[in-house]
Amino acid sequence: MAQASAQGGFALSSWRGAGPGRHDCRRRMLCRGSGAGRAHQPGLCPLARHPVPIPGSAVRRLEGWRKHQADELHVPASLIAPALLLTYPNADALSASVFGDYQDEHRFRKIGLSAYEGLGDLQGSALLCQEKALRKTLHCFLRRCKQENVLYLELRCSPLNYANHAFPAQQVLANILAELEGCSELETSLLLIATRHGGKEEMFRKIRESVSLVQACQQDARFQKYFRGFDLAGDEDAASSEDMRREFLEIMQDCYNITIHAGEIMPCESIWQAVYHLNAERIGHGLTLRDRPDLMNKFLERGIGIEMCPSSNAQIVGFQDNYLPDTGLQEYPLKKYLDAELLVSVNTDDPGISRTSATNELHKAARLTKGGLSKWEILQLLCNAFRTAFYPYKQKKALIRRVEERLGKLIREEKL
Repeated sequence: MAQASAQGGFALSSWRGAGPGRHDCRRRMLCRGSGAGRAHQPGLCPLARHPVPIPGSAVRRLEGWRKHQADELHVPASLIAPALLLTYPNADALSASVFGDYQDEHRFRKIGLSAYEGLGDLQGSALLCQEKALRKTLHCFLRRCKQENVLYLELRCSPLNYANHAFPAQQVLANILAELEGCSELETSLLLIATRHGGKEEMFRKIRESVSLVQACQQDARFQKYFRGFDLAGDEDAASSEDMRREFLEIMQDCYNITIHAGEIMPCESIWQAVYHLNAERIGHGLTLRDRPDLMNKFLERGIGIEMCPSSNAQIVGFQDNYLPDTGLQEYPLKKYLDAELLVSVNTDDPGISRTSATNELHKAARLTKGGLSKWEILQLLCNAFRTAFYPYKQKKALIRRVEERLGKLIREEKL
């Protein structure tokens, strides 16, 4: 079972998929999607008629540039990113422009959170503010999950970030729910992302707006069917869990599920605050938890889940990949957590930026572990993910029973 620990945006990123086999898959599809190899068609838009290279390095923020181009061309800013993409002759050219040297995994290590997030500036919310793009992205993503034998999926997204005057947040959410409803083969849940971007007042405002959006959708049967809770993502250094507690009280009062990104780039104090100030039921990343054995014991006692994301953890923080030359990077803590019987699972974070998938993350987890991972350890990671899923109790119990039956059959047939 993999998961969506997103870095923001459409955390198809950061998704929690369960099955053998930051923020977003939408970004990967832009580089590897069905449009690969399609010839450039001039005349589609002003930018397509006059191709403009992406300014600066692959990690440069493009928000100001998009606004400037929109003003110059007298078109909505929401059209600039799609128009720019159309200037590229094929997916490989676009990928090379966005990722640059980071196409080489030897270089795509320990680049920091800001540089990592910057790789998604051309995509994400810049494209998902269009209804057709949003629906197509979701459709492709869900299809890919089915191809990977995902049984249960937690989709994380930021409807407020995709909303505009022509596409209000409730309509954005309705389109997301419609796509989930149309994918009956997957059991799915929906989490809304509260991001730690901008100043604290902007963060607090976004949280309040997210709560208001939830309240406005209470009478929607589909919303009630899929919505599970909130994910606090983004730069944990921008605002601590203690800072966010007041805004989260209403979320806690309504008994929604809560997962918090903590211990990714900050000391273990950040994890402690997430658990004790925001009552986190799961922690995204939790890389520094190993520094506090007493807090590890508390995780064990409370059954708090740890959502580790091997690719993005290696790309942002830096851990030794045993398939690559030894560069003196630190050892990945996943095996330590497994040995301590913590409920650790493997997740994708932002599969678009990390250029990864649920299956690939299990492989990456083995690569980051000295001696690799056994089949039984991989099964344990999958089982942990099911156990910590934000799914109604009876439905989760039935889902786990089906998984156990399937695994039992595979073991009896000696396919495992």
